[in-house]
Amino acid sequence: MEEFELYMQLAKKSEKENKFLIAYASYAEAAYQSVGSRKTLIESVMLDLEKRISKDEIEKNKELKEQLMDWVQTGKIQQAICCYSNILERLQGIDWIDSDNAVLYQCLSIYQTELNYEIRPWDIVGKNFEELEAWYYKLKFMVRRIDMNVSNDEEFIEFIRKYQISMVALYYMGVTSCFFQERIWKYMIYVFEKYSMVEYRDFFQQFYTRVEDKVPVNVKGKEGTAYEEVESIAFIMAINQEDMFQEAVHYIGHLKIPSNMKIEVVPIRGASSLTEAYNKGMEMTEAKYKVYLHQDVMLVNPYMIYEVIEIFKNKDIGMIGVAGVTPMPKSGIWWDNDGTGDYRKLYQDTVMERGYTLNNEFEEAYKVVDAIDGVLMVTQYDIPWREDILKGFHFYDISQCMEFKKKNYKVVVAKQENVWCLHEQKWNKRFERDYLALRAVFLEEYVDVM
Repeated sequence: MEEFELYMQLAKKSEKENKFLIAYASYAEAAYQSVGSRKTLIESVMLDLEKRISKDEIEKNKELKEQLMDWVQTGKIQQAICCYSNILERLQGIDWIDSDNAVLYQCLSIYQTELNYEIRPWDIVGKNFEELEAWYYKLKFMVRRIDMNVSNDEEFIEFIRKYQISMVALYYMGVTSCFFQERIWKYMIYVFEKYSMVEYRDFFQQFYTRVEDKVPVNVKGKEGTAYEEVESIAFIMAINQEDMFQEAVHYIGHLKIPSNMKIEVVPIRGASSLTEAYNKGMEMTEAKYKVYLHQDVMLVNPYMIYEVIEIFKNKDIGMIGVAGVTPMPKSGIWWDNDGTGDYRKLYQDTVMERGYTLNNEFEEAYKVVDAIDGVLMVTQYDIPWREDILKGFHFYDISQCMEFKKKNYKVVVAKQENVWCLHEQKWNKRFERDYLALRAVFLEEYVDVM
């Protein structure tokens, strides 16, 4: 049966079963393969279907995930790739497709790319979503460690052999998830030469142009600088994803530590809100400096602590972030502004996109702002988090900025000579339904402080 007929049958069957989303994607693939009146007819059907796809985002994502997984388990990989791509391109899917489906698509694409290179592909047929997701992030994290200069040769090779990772899978992840690709290819040539993996080495030699990285992730800092007193710095995280947490800890382990400073990691599990988690973390450590960060934040500048200490020499400064705003918008949403007072500097990585975010660069070591984002918040004073009013996972950060303001401490965004952190952000992360309720609580509490 020719491919056109296959997709037409699938479209009609899905439409009959009221799976309009899948029907639309199948008609789109048939339309790609059509010309003239036949194509026009199919596209008119698609327009009608588009009006009938009225399910909410959660329901649409569930339907898409179930269909993709069904195709994974029956080996219909190309069909699954076409379905996802058509929805993404033709239904403005980028506005609503969630992280789970994006991970599935990346796994499918790696499999298909291996087939295209005539390499025995990683066997994804019959795998459940949890297995696919775990494999994807293991591969992504291992390749990105090379990108961020925190890799270990022996550990990398052991990973390749244990999971039988092909050179094509490594290449795909380098292209889709890394910032400094020349660094990746250079490392691959070096490490595969070192371990006599000639086929892998030769594969990557075709991509390396033998030029140095134009934008280094970090520069050499004042390693070994001593301070008058022994101080501690604690990294406090609320945890519900162990793989993300362990990867964050890996990066913390590569930070340069001043000679008379101690470091500790304080994970909080099972908390019902970030304010609860951060209060527990604050009470569990006597560290003077505390870094409150999301579990999916990787600290990629090894000299970050040195820059933090330098800023905190100003005792009027209570808290440091990497993204923030001034003045604080009256809406209570810190990024709801015209962009002029929005300061950000970080790497952001999702399943489908990666980017370097730089808004309103400044020359000073820091910029005083009204509020910072909770992706990373570093303090030198302890002020309780408002778990009495904010019982969830929103507005904890802006609330804490207001609490510091009440105590006459400054909140700042750091200049960052080189980027401090990379945020492994959810693909199209959505606010939970308690967002508006917590915003109302925030506005009522801080109307006189903003």
